[in-house]
Amino acid sequence: MALLFATPAATFTQQESTPPAAQDAAAPPLEHRPGRIRVGGSVAQAEIVKQVPPEYPPMARTAHIEGTVILHAIIATDGSVKDLEYVSGPMLLMQAAMDAVHQWQYKPMTINGEPVEVDTTISVLFRLGGKKQPEAASASPPVSTAAAEGAPAHGYSVSGYPDKTSGLKKLLQDIMKAEKDADQQRLKPFWDSFALPNPDTWFAQVFGSRFGPMMAKTYMQQTPYIAKQLDKAFANALRDKMNDVETRRFENACDSAADQSEYPILAARQQQQAFYEARLIRGGYGTVLTLFAYVDGAFRYIPGLKVPQLVTNFRITRAVSSADSGPASDTDVQPVAITHQVPPDYPQEAQREQRTGSVKFNVLIGSDGKIKEIYPLAGTCIFVQAAEKAVKKWTFTPATVNGEPNEAYTTLTVDFGLNSN
Repeated sequence: MALLFATPAATFTQQESTPPAAQDAAAPPLEHRPGRIRVGGSVAQAEIVKQVPPEYPPMARTAHIEGTVILHAIIATDGSVKDLEYVSGPMLLMQAAMDAVHQWQYKPMTINGEPVEVDTTISVLFRLGGKKQPEAASASPPVSTAAAEGAPAHGYSVSGYPDKTSGLKKLLQDIMKAEKDADQQRLKPFWDSFALPNPDTWFAQVFGSRFGPMMAKTYMQQTPYIAKQLDKAFANALRDKMNDVETRRFENACDSAADQSEYPILAARQQQQAFYEARLIRGGYGTVLTLFAYVDGAFRYIPGLKVPQLVTNFRITRAVSSADSGPASDTDVQPVAITHQVPPDYPQEAQREQRTGSVKFNVLIGSDGKIKEIYPLAGTCIFVQAAEKAVKKWTFTPATVNGEPNEAYTTLTVDFGLNSN
């Protein structure tokens, strides 16, 4: 059972500057000459002498992702981009923006005829085709723009794979062949097609407004690495001669083939959405790729998909002592405690097949000590059902803050061993 306590978080803000200056700026009223200046205020903007437009990442184009990437830059004394750091913007567009800006060249900034480095902020705008870009005012910082029209990469088509196990199997076999031939032009459109279009909408529709946004955020953080993950998985499979492909389709939550990480995902769905598992195998061993979903006419890869674990954060404070109030005191927080447990019945089918297992639940315990919510984080269907039936009979002491009962999330683990009954 776990309960997370957190201290108050600090919030930081950062002020953006305008781009670097092109001509000599008036020397500041200092006796020494600065080695680096920050553009803004009375310091004029820079003149970009070479501006390489960014390439629109195909995966971002497929997912209909657009926006502005903000980068913090140091312009060297020769006008080149010396250092570059990501500040904000869509993660899937970050690398393309940085790759382009690293190639930019500015007219060197000088003060009193001496070159200086420039500390500045650069904006890179990515917009999808068909949308008119608003004109920027003359005082605005220069913005580089990448436009995508959505044309198929390299003329290869990734359509024609139906929403069935045979369709996914054929797709992965074609990828395996392209990987074997080291045909990167053929592989690229495959990798690009695996990104979910409109992930925010899709996750909210499939998993609801509670889990959907959290799962979409996690997915978006992983999306830039999908191509590399798959490319490495197939390259390793070929190296180890795992040339056979097996696929499974999950529709019902209690599918007997769904393992302890797949069942909770199937159980968390708010609308019907089939998921697929793929295996690249050789004999009795291989690599498992999970999970795939068929969305908008193509298979999409959603690696590391998990049901979020909800936690309760209590604010921890410390009272300052004074002559009147007495000694300092900390906030007294007590976690949820189990007061009565009912052992689960061992599923007869699992007992006959000599199967063991473990179930992990996320549970919300109300201020009255009763279970208000319960859902699985790990476990197969047969064990989850048996464990949940027992856990709902358990009793608890609620979490307290300075003696006052509070509802709180916690985790419960139920193990099934063959000698437990």
